[in-house]
Amino acid sequence: MARERHVLVVTIAFLVLILLCTFVFLGNLLPEDSFGGITGRAVTLVRITSNDMTNCSFPLKAGLNLFSAYCLGTQDQPNATFSALSRLEGVFSFEPMDSGGDIWKIYNPSLPAWVVQDLSAVTRKKGYAVIMLGPEVFGHEGVNKDSDTIDVIQGWNFIGYPVNTSHPVNVTFNSISGRYTEVVTYNATDTAYVRYIVGGANNTLVETPPYYGYWINMTQARTIIITR
Repeated sequence: MARERHVLVVTIAFLVLILLCTFVFLGNLLPEDSFGGITGRAVTLVRITSNDMTNCSFPLKAGLNLFSAYCLGTQDQPNATFSALSRLEGVFSFEPMDSGGDIWKIYNPSLPAWVVQDLSAVTRKKGYAVIMLGPEVFGHEGVNKDSDTIDVIQGWNFIGYPVNTSHPVNVTFNSISGRYTEVVTYNATDTAYVRYIVGGANNTLVETPPYYGYWINMTQARTIIITR
């Protein structure tokens, strides 16, 4: 019995020694400012933004609508997004960087289900030319973000408006000040294009309300930051 107890004590002491050596070894690997060795070498900064669930609702007019929806994700399926619109004729997306030169993508709800649609996903970051056979209200449940970024190229881009609050044009595009020359959208109620020209005296586009798609002419590639 005494011999077994001695073996047990020696075994426990050996295990304790291994644990102590392990802690000392790991402690030497960690820098002094690593929060006491809890997280290791890497410290990652995480930017947390507020996302609220919301319901988008916007009346689309018969004919052309330059449209975007802040409650969309970044890879939503067009058939699910526009499924409630019985008078939808088609949705067009401008893709200037398409490798095959096919710069216009289309979703046509009249095509049979087995047809592969050109426009396979929709996002809050892009604008869309929505053609309606008659007036109808677009509705969609999604996320309302505090801010978002949109990558744009030199020349014309057709972008979405990813937040739910309206701002003066120069405030909306403050992050690219001096890097764009013109912003254009379409007022479907008045059936007229409205535009903002940087430095212009008679601009017809004064603010950027949500649910519209905006053409913007860039003098160089940039990332737009839009906040609500």
